[in-house]
Amino acid sequence: MILSTKFCCTRIEPDNMEELYKKVHAATRADPTTKKSAKQLSKEHKRNDLRKLTYEERRAKLVERLKALNSAATDVEE
Repeated sequence: MILSTKFCCTRIEPDNMEELYKKVHAATRADPTTKKSAKQLSKEHKRNDLRKLTYEERRAKLVERLKALNSAATDVEE
């Protein structure tokens, strides 16, 4: 039974697994140094943790929100 599409696409079957492992181990013994593969660099990740605001910054944001709320309330009353 083939469990993965990778095995299916490369035509690896249980009958030739022993040959495959012998071939891989022979290649590893011939050149045991690791080689870096040419992978694409990953995108820079977006950070979701926000910087802490100081007391003055939090207070300024609150004042701006209250001004916007008050101006919206006065527009509705008129």
